[in-house]
Amino acid sequence: MECCERARMGDDGLKGSRWYRLDDIQLWADNPNQGNVGGIITSIHEFGYNDVVQMWHDRAQGGNHRKRALHDLLRSGWQPGERDRAARLNDGHLEILGLDVSHLETEQEANAFGLALNNLTREGWDDPAKLAALLQDIKAVNESAFIASGYDGDKLDALLRGLNPDFQEYDESVEGEVEWHECPECGHKWPK
Repeated sequence: MECCERARMGDDGLKGSRWYRLDDIQLWADNPNQGNVGGIITSIHEFGYNDVVQMWHDRAQGGNHRKRALHDLLRSGWQPGERDRAARLNDGHLEILGLDVSHLETEQEANAFGLALNNLTREGWDDPAKLAALLQDIKAVNESAFIASGYDGDKLDALLRGLNPDFQEYDESVEGEVEWHECPECGHKWPK
């Protein structure tokens, strides 16, 4: 590979990627997405920082909330470690891996790209059975990874109830509708 070609590629050989100093990255001020910075911080703590920011000139066209999360982490004393593949310290400054999308010629084109990143993710959907199976497996093995996934027990329970529409959660309002077994020795009751 020619030297000039290697220079256009980041350390990992991704064309158009390079390291950007976090403090030099501008936020996309018109971004309508109000991301979950706290959830991103939790994810970074659990899995490391492993995401590429899409850069249009000096602006994060994709990755605004990741930049905010990293700033909050730095203020709390966090430093990148072995699990942070897309963040590093260089001369005392945090750098993150970015993908240059400056081939988008106008600000309107860059804004449309940013909106596409936000919207197309939201328009996707999950296969509920596959999602439930994955979440149950993760939760059984690693509770902190389960929480860092952005799900919690309530979301998982709601998902499982949706997969079994005949499931009724018991509360006092259905007491008369439930048939009971009763232990003849102690009187303990349980639903049939």
